[in-house]
Amino acid sequence: MELRAERIESAVILHLEGRMIAGSDTGWLRSAMHAVTENGVRHALLDLGQVSLLDCSGLGQLLRLREQVHGARRTLGLVGVERRQKRMLELSGLLHVFRVFTTCEAGMASLGVAPVRRPALPPELPAPMRPAACWGANRGWAEMEWVS
Repeated sequence: MELRAERIESAVILHLEGRMIAGSDTGWLRSAMHAVTENGVRHALLDLGQVSLLDCSGLGQLLRLREQVHGARRTLGLVGVERRQKRMLELSGLLHVFRVFTTCEAGMASLGVAPVRRPALPPELPAPMRPAACWGANRGWAEMEWVS
């Protein structure tokens, strides 16, 4: 199991890659807790998008991390949970224990770390090209009168 930590403002995104199964290395838990308890970190998102296999032992590892993170008074969310992983969380009754987000951006916005990006407004037309009136001649078709 490989862990890569990415710090964004007061949050850390933990990208996991590999197999989270019985007998797999749990050294990533120590690294994850170290990244989460760094100075100024308040939120952690665990990205499971590159976890190829998750079994009951892996669920136990997730619970252990959750307990440690909450013990340190931080929040933890899961990101990139695949269909099979989500089903495992449902069957074990853990889906409501973890906060699950579809993307890292959605998780960050929900936790209040990154501002929600809104689409940019179209630029203003120059004054001579501003429409003065608009009316519909046929259904689905409109004519515009331009003022100069």
